[in-house]
Amino acid sequence: GLSLADTMEYFYSEVGDVEKSIKDAIAIPITQYQFDALVSFEYNTGSNKLENQRDINGVQTSYANLYNSYRWNEALDFAIEQSSQTITHEEAPSLYTRRVNEKELFLFGDYSW
Repeated sequence: GLSLADTMEYFYSEVGDVEKSIKDAIAIPITQYQFDALVSFEYNTGSNKLENQRDINGVQTSYANLYNSYRWNEALDFAIEQSSQTITHEEAPSLYTRRVNEKELFLFGDYSW
């Protein structure tokens, strides 16, 4: 297995890549807590999730486009909905809860989770 030092080096490298992708994708000013919420979302859902085109409420767009258009609730609610469609709340309550917590963090700066 990996040593703790190797594990931490890998983690910080991954987080650095996520932070860069967010800085590249988000063109509007955001707060630190909004940035932190996006890091959690992007890190836990896979790279380029913000910029990948998808059908969101009947329109081809991306999470980044929604955030950059100040359509934050739409982006956050769609992420929660997608988590619920992938696996039910009963099967993986932590996945659903994580998306809800990211929404609370993004909108209100609530780090209490």
